[in-house]
Amino acid sequence: MSEQDINGRILDRICNLLNSAREMPLDADLKADTELAALGLDSLRLIEIVYELETEYNVDADEAALAQLRTVDDLVQMVCQKCQDSHHVRE
Repeated sequence: MSEQDINGRILDRICNLLNSAREMPLDADLKADTELAALGLDSLRLIEIVYELETEYNVDADEAALAQLRTVDDLVQMVCQKCQDSHHVRE
């Protein structure tokens, strides 16, 4: 599976989690450049989503990385990077 395929799957999973968690509907579907702030999620709910991703992908997100999240793509890239880091450690 290519890196692009993996990123696409992670993006789909994150969009599904965000769609089911948000309280305010958006006019359009979630995209990579969607601002997390536009989703109407409070910080606790976003942390819960990150925890779900950590559990599902067996990665750990540090506080510094979480503080930098602004868009859906930021979240995707964080998870992808943590997966790559974890994969290299296990090899």
